[in-house]
Parts: sequence; C-alpha cells; structure tokens
Amino acid sequence: MNTKLHAVGDEVGRPFSLHLILGQTSDYKGAEVLLLDLPAA
Repeated sequence: MNTKLHAVGDEVGRPFSLHLILGQTSDYKGAEVLLLDLPAA
C-alpha cells in the first residue's frame, strides 16, 4: 500500500493545507479537496 500527500502553500512556500490519500486514488480527487482551501483571488 502506498500514499500520496497533496499540499497547498502560501507565497513563501509554507504549507497551510495538507491532504493524504491512498496511492491508487486519482490526483484529481486530492486536488478537488484542496481547491476548497484556496484563498479568494
């Protein structure tokens, strides 16, 4: 079994949102969760 870690960082590269998913799961599923944490443009 393997895992993937998806992260969103601020302007200087510090992570402020992390999401751990199973390795067999599509990256689109991990990105979908993190999109909700992005600040308003």
